[in-house]
Amino acid sequence: MAVAMYIFGFRSGWQWLFPNHPAIFIDLITFFVLYTIAFINANFAFKIQHLILVIIGISLLSVGIAAVTGSMEFDIQWMGKFPGSPENDFSGIGLWTVFVVFFPASTGIMAGANMSGELKNPRKNIPLGIMSAISVSVAIYLALAYWLAHSASVSELTKNYTVMIDKSAWGPAVLIGILGATFHLY
Repeated sequence: MAVAMYIFGFRSGWQWLFPNHPAIFIDLITFFVLYTIAFINANFAFKIQHLILVIIGISLLSVGIAAVTGSMEFDIQWMGKFPGSPENDFSGIGLWTVFVVFFPASTGIMAGANMSGELKNPRKNIPLGIMSAISVSVAIYLALAYWLAHSASVSELTKNYTVMIDKSAWGPAVLIGILGATFHLY
């Protein structure tokens, strides 16, 4: 399930660059590229992880630079009725929809835990690694939510799926981070 969500995320970034490319072809080609990477060699797939980490780090750095250089111009609306997305006629978002946004972080954490057979002290390192990964993921998600709440209007947040690209210090870094995140499990 997580791979499908990563492919859809990749498609969103790709269609931002190439809006005329059919979604089904992007999805199928992305799936076969991921399958080929995983099938060729697990070591090759593991080595890609280091590159993806650097790419995502640069993407987050671009967001951080935007935050400290003046992108946060809106006041946060803490309470009130918030509209949903255009797909559900702005009727609101339920718990499970929000859960789906955070779910990929936990699947990545479990994938990391499953690859931990080579640790020197697995009894200590697995729980420490899982708790550290959860803490870092929550901190990043909360910081991004805070930044977006201050950097974009409610209208932009509900209608513009590439608002992070538009509001970051260097949009291409965020776009490359979105595209690169597709490959983080392989």
